[in-house]
Amino acid sequence: MKITKSLGMVCTFLCMWVVVTNGVVSCGGDQPKACASSRDCDQGYTCANKICLKRCVDDVECKSLNLTCKDGICGGIVKPDGGTPETPQGECQPGTIEECYSGPSGTKGVGECKAGKRTCSDEGKWGECKDEVTPTSESCDGKDNDCDSNIDNNCGTTCTQGQTRSCYTGAEGTQDVGPCKAGTETCGADGSWGQCEGQILPVPENCGTKQDDNCDGKANEGCDCTPGESRDCKADNGCAGIQACAKKPGGGGSEWGKCLSTTPYDEKCDQLDNDCDGKVDNIKGTDDVLTRKCNNEPCKDEGVETCEKGQWRNCTGRKAEPETCNGKDDNCDGFIDNIEGKEDLLVKACVVKDPKTGQELKGLCKDGIMQCKDGKFDPATCTGAKPKQEECNGFDDDCDGVDDLKETDNMCGDGNECIKDTLGTIRCVPK
Repeated sequence: MKITKSLGMVCTFLCMWVVVTNGVVSCGGDQPKACASSRDCDQGYTCANKICLKRCVDDVECKSLNLTCKDGICGGIVKPDGGTPETPQGECQPGTIEECYSGPSGTKGVGECKAGKRTCSDEGKWGECKDEVTPTSESCDGKDNDCDSNIDNNCGTTCTQGQTRSCYTGAEGTQDVGPCKAGTETCGADGSWGQCEGQILPVPENCGTKQDDNCDGKANEGCDCTPGESRDCKADNGCAGIQACAKKPGGGGSEWGKCLSTTPYDEKCDQLDNDCDGKVDNIKGTDDVLTRKCNNEPCKDEGVETCEKGQWRNCTGRKAEPETCNGKDDNCDGFIDNIEGKEDLLVKACVVKDPKTGQELKGLCKDGIMQCKDGKFDPATCTGAKPKQEECNGFDDDCDGVDDLKETDNMCGDGNECIKDTLGTIRCVPK
C-alpha cells in the first residue's frame, strides 16, 4: 500500500482521515462512501475510483472542502500510485460539462455559427449538444447563414450596383391615376434591387381634399360631408342637437355622426325649447307663454309675471310708492305714514296761530309743522318756534311783527343802535 507524496501532504493539511483503498487515496471528516457506480452515490456526487466524489461546475461549490473544481469534480480525479488515471466506466466522467460543435471544421465562430454545451450523464455518456448553431443555406437576410465569411452570397445577382429603374407596387390600374405615381429602385452591392422609393400609392379616400386619393378615377366618392364640420340636427327625443362629420370606419369616405342633444327637462324662460315640444318658453303642449307667481320687492303682495323674450316681465304684484298720509304703508317698509327710513310720522309745513285769538303769529313763530294722524294731517298739531328776546339780526325774534330797524326795544344796549350797513348786514353800532 502506497500513498503519493503530494496527495499525502494534501490529506495531512485538509483531512481528518486518510484511507488508501486499492491504491486510491481518500480523505475527509467522515468515512467516504464506497461505490460501484454513480447510482450508489448521493445526489450531487459521482462515483470515481470506487468512492463518491462531489460534482462541481466552478470553484465556489468546492470552497467548503478547500478544493478547486477540476474535471467537474472537487479536487479532480484521484490517481492511483503510478500516476495513471483509472479508466472510468463509459466515455466520460459523469457530471462533466464541455464545449461541443458538430459543424464542419473551420465554421465554428464564423458568421452565425457558434459552439454549444454538452454534459456527461451518470452512465458516463455524453448528452445532446445544446445551443450550438451550425451552417445553413443563405437566407439573403443580411447575415452569414452558411458561415463562409460572406453575407448573402449565392443569393443571385439580378442587377449591377448603382443601376436604377422605375418601380410601382400599387394595385394594377392605379398608377398615374390621381396622385398615384411610380418611384425608383436602386441596385445594391449584393446585386439585388433595393426598396422602391418616391412612389405614391393609393390610400383611403380623404374627404378633406378634392383629389382622387384612392386613385380609382373618382374624387371624394362616398363623402357625405367634410370631416371636422358640424350642423344643427333634431334628435330622436325631439330636442335640438349637433352632429359632426367624421371618417367612415376603416376610412374611404365620410358620414354624419349621431345627433347629440340634451335630455328634455321642464321649460324655462330662456328662449330655448327645453322640453323639446317644438316651441320656446311655452306651457308644454300649448301655445300659452310661461307665467309664474311673483311680487315686487319690498312689497310682498303676490302677483303674476309673464315670460317675454327669455325674460320675466310685468309682475302684477303691488309696487312700492312714496309714502303719503293716507293710513297705508305705501313704500312697503313695514310702517304706516312714516318718514322714509324712519319710524317718525310724516309732517308738513303750516302757519301757526295764536290759540287764544286765532290770529296767525308773526316773525319766526308763524312757520310750523303738523303731523299726519289717522291718515290725515292734523292742524291741531301745528307747532312752530316760540317767541324769544329780540336781537339785532334781521329776524322778528319776539314775533311782534316789528322790524329790527324800527324796534323800540333797547336791543343793542345804551348808546348803541341797530342799523343796516352798506353791505346789507343788520348789526349793532354806537350812535
